[in-house]
Amino acid sequence: LSRKGKQADVLDAADAFLEAYPNDGNRVPTVRLVRAEALYYQNRLDEAILEIGLVQSRYPDSGQAAGTSQFLLAKCYDSKKDLERSVLEYRKFLGSVSISFSAWEERPAALYECGMVLRALGREAEALDTLAALGRQYPTALYVHLAEPIIAQLKGAEK
Repeated sequence: LSRKGKQADVLDAADAFLEAYPNDGNRVPTVRLVRAEALYYQNRLDEAILEIGLVQSRYPDSGQAAGTSQFLLAKCYDSKKDLERSVLEYRKFLGSVSISFSAWEERPAALYECGMVLRALGREAEALDTLAALGRQYPTALYVHLAEPIIAQLKGAEK
């Protein structure tokens, strides 16, 4: 449903599951995360942040749901233009050893997005370090190609 852009249907399905199985500790964290993601894609960022807070406070040991919720939290603050907070949350995600649902994509995305936010904040040296780390840690990631012209620009600004 989410891939088809049917976020309202995702919310309905998640709410139905949560009503039917409120104590399913194995699945509820993931359902809440899916719910938060649907809210994020509807640009209902404050509601998404609240939902992520439920995942993190009630199910801190939920494995992939906990890890991915941290990445989504950073994206929410980035979308809200709370740039300082988004850097904090991206760094928290990157510094965590928690697994996530698609770490192969989320980790390089977090480095790239954090670098871009740092650049927007005028913190060019930190942005350069973060984007350079992307290339070192994930040399085959799509984000490396997106970062290359930004890195060149930031290096040119250093001179």
